[in-house]
Parts: sequence; structure tokens; C-alpha cells
Amino acid sequence: HHRIPIVKELQNDVHLQAYLKHPNGIYLSIKQFANEYQSLRSTLGSEPSPAIKAQLSSIADESDVVGARLSFLRLQRVYNLNASEMVRGNYLGWLGPELDEADAWKIGETAFTEGDLDLTIQWLYEALAMTRKSEPPIGVGNFEEPVSETGRILALIGRSYLRQGLPDKANDMYTHAAYIDPRDGNVIALKRELMDKPPLTDQPITDVNFQKLCLLQSKLPDNKFDPRLNCVYRQVILPYYRFKQELISVSPYVALFYDVINDFESQSIINFSQEKLERGYVEFDGKAIKQDFRTSDLSFVKDQELSIIAKLSKRVGAITNLSTLEYVNGDSLSAEPFQVVNYGMGGHYSMHFDPLDAMTLSRSDMIVQSSLGGNRLATFLIYLSDVERGGSTVFTNADIAVSPVKKMALFWYSYKPSGELD
Repeated sequence: HHRIPIVKELQNDVHLQAYLKHPNGIYLSIKQFANEYQSLRSTLGSEPSPAIKAQLSSIADESDVVGARLSFLRLQRVYNLNASEMVRGNYLGWLGPELDEADAWKIGETAFTEGDLDLTIQWLYEALAMTRKSEPPIGVGNFEEPVSETGRILALIGRSYLRQGLPDKANDMYTHAAYIDPRDGNVIALKRELMDKPPLTDQPITDVNFQKLCLLQSKLPDNKFDPRLNCVYRQVILPYYRFKQELISVSPYVALFYDVINDFESQSIINFSQEKLERGYVEFDGKAIKQDFRTSDLSFVKDQELSIIAKLSKRVGAITNLSTLEYVNGDSLSAEPFQVVNYGMGGHYSMHFDPLDAMTLSRSDMIVQSSLGGNRLATFLIYLSDVERGGSTVFTNADIAVSPVKKMALFWYSYKPSGELD
């Protein structure tokens, strides 16, 4: 048995839940689990028994910690956050636990590896400020004492400046870093790079409208006086069955439906899916591959696996007036199974079309797709939970952002009435 004290200072479940909802709390918990279990993994060696291997696979390791650091950078880019506020646990006014200088260093180091030099410099200056507060200055003559971390931080800042085309700043950083710790790997690398002149690094580009819409959280089209855009009770075949519909765009067709699912159904689907969640893949050149532009975990849930899902499929059909039959005699007919998706900390799916791209599908895949009912005509997205911040679904070309509301559904067509991809 290996006891893990997750967060000693948290006294009750309410505080723990708040801690584990905040990005900093999530990161610190992932890091603690990974660190606690690293000694066990090292002891077991590279060939543990299958049972132990299966158990350990569900527990965070170093790759999860790195993934969480990448999530910080993604959150920072999309929501235009400042590293100084994130370190202090302030996310647009949502407060949580603070990070320390080691965390700031590691996130800055990750940003450098990713080639995001502006964010690298932000995080490293936070690490530098905290490090200078916590340790006395150490010079070249004091190697019998613990070597200051300041030298490597200054050196990596210098390496970032050099890749931004700022050699004078880089040289200044080297002078200070070399005085503190000339034997550090980053100091040695900076000395070599000042002579070799590495190529400049292009900054990652964030789509301006994508960022603006995500920051707004919720944004409806400007044609709000269009008489076709309204809120109505939508009736279906059964006279007592009505749904609250808000039409937010005619072209492209985008609508919201409220209270399409109840709390019991929502929690039942979450409970059923939780153990089955796996990292989401994308289709490319006929193959399913992992990509950083899709970082969610998902699970497919079929109608026959859960009675609540079968009822929900029929309900979606009634609301949309589309057939939602998954299978007839073993063949898919009109709809795919529900995908239950958990985006986690800083998870996202970059801009994309839901229909599979005919340009990237092999001929055999297209034949199979055609026999299984054709391409994706429309999407019905149900929110199973509320969120503290973020989580918007954005349509960048239509200038629409929809923020999650628990039990609400977002529905859109991917094709125009002509059959052309919208």
C-alpha cells in the first residue's frame, strides 16, 4: 500500500473540489502524484507485471506533468493571460493556489522547447524574481556552497533573446550568468550560441478572431434584430413534448436547446464513461493519430450500452427532426454513437470541420464511409457540466461564441441546403 497525501492543508471536500478545479491546483496535484509514484516505478524497473503496469498506467507520470505545463501555455495564449498573475493563482479574477519558482522555471523551459519565446521570457522572469528572494547571491569563488539557480535562468533568458534577434540583451545575460555559474549547461550553450548565431525563431501565431471570441466567452452575431432569430418553445410530434430553442444564426444554422437532459441522466453518462476515457485521435491520411491540436479524452457510448443513451438518441431525433438510428442489422445508418468528451486542464480542439475531409481520406475509407451512411451532416453537442471559466465553442468565420451551460445543447449543420460544405 502506498498512501498519497494529496494536499495536507485542505480540510474538507468543498475546499478540495475548489482546489482541483483550478488550473494551478490541477497541475500541483498531477505533479505530486507523478513525484510520489516515480520512486515506485524506479524500484519496479522497466518490466513490472501486467497487473501492476495496468494499475500504474492510470496514475500520473512525468508525461502528464509536461502535458499540464503545455496547458498553461495554451491557456496563456488563448486568454491573453500574464505569467505573473498565473503564478499567483489569478485567472481573470478566479483565484487559486500559487506556483513556486521551480514551477515557473519548468514552464518557462517548456515554452522555450515549444519555441514560444515571449512566454518563455515571461515565466523565466517570474522564476528569477522568486529565486532571488529565496536565495543569497553566489559568486564564482563559492562552489563549495549550493550553486545558485539564478545563473541558468539568466542564461535561458539570454538564449531566448538571441533567438528573437536581440544579441546585446543576450550578451548581457551571459555576462551575469557566467559570473554566477559558468559550468551550467545553459550558460555553456549560450556562450556557444553567441558565437554560432542560431536562426531566429518565428513566434506561434494565434488566430486573432479565435482569441477574441474565446476571451468574450459568449458572443452572438451582430444581426440581433433579424426577426428570424428568436426564442421559442419548439414542438415535436408528441403534443406534450416541447423544447426551449434559441436560434442564434440562420446562415450558418446554429441553435441552442435548453434542458435537453436532466441531472440524473447527465451524471449517469459521466459515471458510465469515466473509466472508458482515452486520449482523442484525429483522422489523417486514413490513420488515427494523436495531435496537439486535439487534447481531449473521449469515450464512444452506443445506444445499446446504456438505456439513458438510447432514450437520449431518440430525443435528439425528435428535437432536430433527423434520424438518429445508429445501427440497422449491424450497419451504421444515420448517426454515430455519442462521444463523451473531457477536455481537462487547458484542453482544446483547434479550429476544424466536423465532416471528414475527402482530401485526406483514402479511396477505401471513402467507400466505407459511403456505405455507412455518408459524411457528418450536423452536430448535436450537449454540455454535461458548467465550468468556472472558458470552455466556449467558437465559430470564427461566423463571429459566434457559445459558452457552456449545463444541460444545454448546441446544434449546427455542417452543410448548406445545396449540399455544399459550409
